Amino acid sequence: MKNIISIICGLFTSLLFAQEQIVPLTQEGILDEEENIVYYYKDINGDLNKFLGTWKYQDATKELIVTFYLNQHVDYSGSYSDEIYARFKYTENGTIIYNTLNSINEDIKHKISGGSIFVDTPNKVSLTYFEPTNIPYSKSMTPTLNLEYLPCTTLGCNPQLKWDIFWASGRESDPWPFKIPSHLTLTKQ
Repeated sequence: MKNIISIICGLFTSLLFAQEQIVPLTQEGILDEEENIVYYYKDINGDLNKFLGTWKYQDATKELIVTFYLNQHVDYSGSYSDEIYARFKYTENGTIIYNTLNSINEDIKHKISGGSIFVDTPNKVSLTYFEPTNIPYSKSMTPTLNLEYLPCTTLGCNPQLKWDIFWASGRESDPWPFKIPSHLTLTKQ
């Protein structure tokens, strides 16, 4: 009898506290969610890990250093998701344009962040993209940053990251509002 009561109490407790259903991150936006269930889109397979760390782009006049971090169990109005976010430093002609690398401001996590893995390949991820720019632009069409991880194919090389910013302007005459170039290839440091 004691065992039966223990089992019933255990089942009741697990039902009471089973508040979220863990789903692979790759199912975010695809899964037909049911009401009254809290979903946690977790990076179960570690797909975001390849994007983490410090990456660098440099040419004769520009330098971009980006460090991506993992942010787990981020609340999105009742559902949760793992995501990556970036801190970055952008320099043109030796002048620092942006530098959020050492910022302790939590808002930095919302400038470049997300974790939507492309369904057809786990080497691509889509993030929301905002620069701390003073150029006004319509935010009705959220800018996105697509990253593609390019693994090393020869001995001694470093992986690369293809960086593509997409933004639909309201009018054709609208200026490009971002200072960081829209298409780059960064190298893992």
